[in-house]
Amino acid sequence: MFKIPGMHKSSMAGKSLRSASTAIGRFRKADNGVAAVEFALIAPLLVTLMLGALEVTQSIWADSKVEQATSAIGDLVARTPTMTDSEFRMLGEAGPLIMRPNPANDVSFTVTSVVGCKRDLNNPNSKLDFYVLWSKVWQNSQVKRSPYNVDAKFNDQPENLELADGDTLIITEGLYFYEPTFARKIGTTIEMGGYAFHQPRDTSKRISYPSAESPNDRDCNYFRNS
Repeated sequence: MFKIPGMHKSSMAGKSLRSASTAIGRFRKADNGVAAVEFALIAPLLVTLMLGALEVTQSIWADSKVEQATSAIGDLVARTPTMTDSEFRMLGEAGPLIMRPNPANDVSFTVTSVVGCKRDLNNPNSKLDFYVLWSKVWQNSQVKRSPYNVDAKFNDQPENLELADGDTLIITEGLYFYEPTFARKIGTTIEMGGYAFHQPRDTSKRISYPSAESPNDRDCNYFRNS
């Protein structure tokens, strides 16, 4: 039997090509591990969305805590006929208790007593101007000076409140610098605030703060004429 030179080698090469083609075909048709690959591609996005949703939820919760603490402190002050620094310091401690588990060193509360005075007594629909009787800031268990000056017109005039000429109002402002959990290493903070209005429980009387208010009892006639 005669053998043609190179015949054996050519046949072997053909078989190798067919085997390779078959393997490639099987590989193209195989779907094993596709789900794992797809999950590996979308997993970082899913984790990012989950952490983002968690952070948004925590920030909303912290903001509601600021609102609750601000309203609570204003209500406590409105129930206290005469304020002192020690009394104010004690009432301010309610804020951090409500804010828990958020850090208390990043929160402050400004409480201001104002009197509403009609611009024109002869006009029943006259608007009120509000003047500062006293104002104090609570921060880190300390009583601090307020940015509002006594006897000055209050900067942010309350509106749509049913008050008579000479009525007083306790305005409480909460300020909190929220630090997102996933941004603490870079020092990013979000400023949150609360705002609350309260009238004294006995509306015929003012909440007195002898060490913080003017020594003379200011009334609306004084402010209208000054």
